[in-house]
Amino acid sequence: MKYLAMVIIGMAFVVSAHAEGDGIAGRLQVGVSNSGSSPAEKNELNRGSGEAVAAIYGISRNVGLDLTLGSVLYGTKDKFFRDGTVSVGTYMLGARYVWRTDKRFLPYIRAGVGLSTIHHKENDGARVWDIVYGRDYSYDFKNAWGMYEGGGFTWFLTSNRKWSLGMDIRFFSARAEAKQTLAYSGGSAPTVTSKTFNFGGSVTGIDLSYSFF
Repeated sequence: MKYLAMVIIGMAFVVSAHAEGDGIAGRLQVGVSNSGSSPAEKNELNRGSGEAVAAIYGISRNVGLDLTLGSVLYGTKDKFFRDGTVSVGTYMLGARYVWRTDKRFLPYIRAGVGLSTIHHKENDGARVWDIVYGRDYSYDFKNAWGMYEGGGFTWFLTSNRKWSLGMDIRFFSARAEAKQTLAYSGGSAPTVTSKTFNFGGSVTGIDLSYSFF
């Protein structure tokens, strides 16, 4: 996945070296995206999928501010986490550098910081067995601060540069402590286990956006 990102960024350099354009100054672009995600913790989590809403505002000809709100849903491998899903909500703030190209194609790279909230949900089948054996699993997560970086491109679908399609690849880190509490109905003292995981990974998305200015 990292090699694919390097190819896209490399293509951006090549294309931008031979293109001209108006830049992104004063342009507000809002879009929605659907993505697939490869988790950093491959021994604990399966590949996931997610959605995001992003707003980009151009503060100069080549630089824009990013705000991205999204979520990624991973399946678990029934190890530390019970059989179920782990959802990671992401709140990312950063900047992107956009190369001046023709009026349709805008490659960019981006980086910033993010806050992730994490939740676990047990599958119904696993929950039934917990009831049979008189046990109860619960999880507590600390919110995670992390960094992200990536790149991609925007392709304007209309001559007035309003509607656009894009592709984006980003890598993010979200290290957080997960606390598992196992209690039994017999009244014995609960067992508490804590581990630190990276709930980040690589996310590849396709977005549809609209520019207001």
